[in-house]
Amino acid sequence: MEMETVRGSRGRSRGLAKGFDVTAGFFGRFWRGELSVVGAWAAGLAVSLAFGLVLGALLAGLEPGSTVFKISLWAVFGVVVALSVWENVGLWRSSGRAAEDRKSWFVVWVGRALSIFGWVTLAVCTVWFAVLMI
Repeated sequence: MEMETVRGSRGRSRGLAKGFDVTAGFFGRFWRGELSVVGAWAAGLAVSLAFGLVLGALLAGLEPGSTVFKISLWAVFGVVVALSVWENVGLWRSSGRAAEDRKSWFVVWVGRALSIFGWVTLAVCTVWFAVLMI
């Protein structure tokens, strides 16, 4: 497969297979903050609910306290952390774009506040999970 060097959003170059863009599609647009603040919030909520239902259904079939259950909890926790980072970064960037585009200060403020709340929630849940699992 032929490789080409492309510039990332931060100016860093990376080798990619020709015709392959890792940042294309919904998840890339969300990560870059290309959605509106309301759209980013709604999309993040929908993706979280969908992942929560799927992961909850997967864990429901396991016996609590078993080794497989504990390993699965750690795996689910990793997915939740990655998803939370993706959501908070996307929402923060969306509100930054709204500020650059001179959108309503209220929309910018709410987007930033929701992102900060997301980071605080992630930190609290991480500590709670670590204490629970240790």
